[in-house]
Amino acid sequence: MAPRKRPTPAKLTSPTYHQRRDAEQLEVYRRDIGTFISNYRRRTWAGGPTRQTLFFFPGGMACQLWRSRTKFKQSDPHAGFKYDRLWLDLGTFFGNALKLGMQQDQDGLFRDQHEYIVIADGAVNLAGCTPHDGLIDWCSDNNVDLFVFNWDWRRRQKECAEFFVRQFWPLFSQSMKDANIPEAAKNFSLLGHSFGGMIVKLILEGNDPDVARKLNLAITAATPFYGYGEQSHRWFEGEELLNGDGKEIPKKLIPVICSMPGLYVLHYLDLETFQRDKAELARDDFPLTNYPSVDATTHAPFDPWHPQTGPDNRIRYPTHSGFMLDELKHALDFYKSIVKRNEDPRFFNIRGVRLNGQAPRTDTVGAISCDWIKAPKPPPPKPPPYDPAEEGSPIHNSSAAPGDNTQPAWTARLVSSANPGRCRTVTGEDLTHMFLMNDRGTLQQLGSMLLGAAAAPNAIIRAREAPAFATDDELKEFLAWVADLQLRKAGVLPTDEEIAADMPVSVRRSFPRLGARIIEDIFKRPQRPPG
Repeated sequence: MAPRKRPTPAKLTSPTYHQRRDAEQLEVYRRDIGTFISNYRRRTWAGGPTRQTLFFFPGGMACQLWRSRTKFKQSDPHAGFKYDRLWLDLGTFFGNALKLGMQQDQDGLFRDQHEYIVIADGAVNLAGCTPHDGLIDWCSDNNVDLFVFNWDWRRRQKECAEFFVRQFWPLFSQSMKDANIPEAAKNFSLLGHSFGGMIVKLILEGNDPDVARKLNLAITAATPFYGYGEQSHRWFEGEELLNGDGKEIPKKLIPVICSMPGLYVLHYLDLETFQRDKAELARDDFPLTNYPSVDATTHAPFDPWHPQTGPDNRIRYPTHSGFMLDELKHALDFYKSIVKRNEDPRFFNIRGVRLNGQAPRTDTVGAISCDWIKAPKPPPPKPPPYDPAEEGSPIHNSSAAPGDNTQPAWTARLVSSANPGRCRTVTGEDLTHMFLMNDRGTLQQLGSMLLGAAAAPNAIIRAREAPAFATDDELKEFLAWVADLQLRKAGVLPTDEEIAADMPVSVRRSFPRLGARIIEDIFKRPQRPPG
């Protein structure tokens, strides 16, 4: 894909890597703020519900990521950058995903490997399919001024929340004043889908004086407060849709996934939190009655946050895969703030449950088991790369539960003793996790919260059918072609032109449906053999 160039941000005096990366990201938001102002002025408000601003944080993997073509150099910290998209397009399947790795510096902060700059810009769009067009339409039709806050889902969520409060929010507020529309920053709400809901929770918990004073509501949708079991597979198996032939690519992809600190918060809840909340979780309409992480042999509870060494020096998590035990410990402290009870009356959770007729489907992974594996004997200078095909993954799915085909219903609702009614459940036969923000039931719930009981029944909801998903056979054919082309190119990243010329007619014909299927499955992580 042709490189994208953005304006060089305002110069700092000898910026560090992290300062320059933040400045590059802020420049994207500055452009988006300009678009927001133009749209705000262009829209005609006919009265009715109070006009308000909504900041939307998309889910994990739903934001496009772009990497600079050149590296950051401290000797030339003001050099301009051109960017190529790494996530998500066809190039992602042919090697670009391997460029998304991160590394920890001596200060404990994470940066992109080899000193490149990666920024978030725009919604994932594959073959014309995006995951939240319905929300965009709904806001446009119902006097809600939407700002989509795209963020780098690989990074620690606390960094993203602090960036919003400390850097983005002052810029947004001042920009509204400069544009003579200060009211756009005086009455706003936060909405986060899936992983993005964690950012919303952190901003609410931070209680910044200016943000707190102007905040109307903080809403999460399908946010895995108590963990997401399928992520545990990726650390030791890779990503099925990106594994190519399933032999050499996973050995390279797994260390990349393990290097992303933002993902470590997604383990199922720790035993201490389960003991605290188990009574309320068991009383839920879609209850969690048993601890969702168990030993594969004894079926006794296994706390995924405390992987002890087993008999014969066996281990739970093979660190020669790149898995970072120190980051797991760091993430546990952060996780405690995510599951901290919040009785703020402005805080609401939306979750989805798929139906079969009138009955909930039990088709969402709701529990995992973890096995022991043999620790490698490290020959000098270090152990060989982790080989999932040879060593096997310690993680197994053990049971299913009602949910949205990705997140079980019990994880998407943070229990509350003071406000148990803040959880809103939407149901439907065609409901899916990644497209939940297009769902009519979700938009109706947003209407009742943001517009009020009187105005919500009159809210405009455009007819939006569930996307057409490619069949299993069509997806299998696509993955087989990817693996074959990777093999023929012998590890060399093909150009966009080579990919387009090589694509079989049958894959080209199914590609619009493949876009929706891949966006859905990339987070759901289906259990299928590659290719």
